[in-house]
Amino acid sequence: MSNNIKIAFISFFISFVVLFPTSVFFAINFLDLNHYNAKQAEAKPEFIISKEQDMNILFAVCRKNPEPADVYTIIKISAHDNLVSIANLPSDITTMVNTKQGSLKELFDWGGIDYVKLAVENLMNITIDRTVKADNYAVESIVDKLGGIEMTLSEGVTYENISLTSGRQFLDGARFCAVLRNQPINAMLAIGDKLTNQTDISSTFLYIANLCVTDISAYDIELHKNGWKQMIKEKNIELIIPQLEFETVNKHQKLKSNSKDECIKAFSKE
Repeated sequence: MSNNIKIAFISFFISFVVLFPTSVFFAINFLDLNHYNAKQAEAKPEFIISKEQDMNILFAVCRKNPEPADVYTIIKISAHDNLVSIANLPSDITTMVNTKQGSLKELFDWGGIDYVKLAVENLMNITIDRTVKADNYAVESIVDKLGGIEMTLSEGVTYENISLTSGRQFLDGARFCAVLRNQPINAMLAIGDKLTNQTDISSTFLYIANLCVTDISAYDIELHKNGWKQMIKEKNIELIIPQLEFETVNKHQKLKSNSKDECIKAFSKE
């Protein structure tokens, strides 16, 4: 065997002995790393929506600050159950907070939105998590920011100097405020439907929060936005509108037993 062949053979042998195990080692580790990364990706939990994230919100709307609110609407948003519940409370309902008795509007004048929150919790035996107080200016600004709202009115609407006939209507902010006074649930559902078409939920809700007096924080929005987005994406939200009937007991009003059951179904957080 010539020297050149010997040298070539020895070089090949050394390369095989040294490089082959090294290549195998790196290949095994590379495969293990990919397998590990794949397992990690599989193990990484997706966003989990819990029942604890259910939120009951009390909306109070007044004509102009600092006047007492004349619209009181409760909305429950449950991403866990893919459920929205909504109820409107007439402002002249009489109830009691501590030793103070009066209508919701009178109680608002007495102690503001926090006092009305206590009144609604006592009246309906539910928990209110957050409150939002807005005047007509704020509502008008929000609706105009959204580009207006289309609604079908079941009957004509009159409010201050605005008159609308029944049928399909395109509403700017001022006209929407008129409908809100006459058909509050339909108005809230219409603006909710409009909000679901917004691409940036966080900035939209922060815009709303900046126009209103509310204890909904940026943290609340961050905590709930993934659940809200999932609800919007699935588009099969269950809607509950409880029928509220009241009876007078000791000069103030209470929910009738059948309405209590409906409220528990609509707004319970258990």
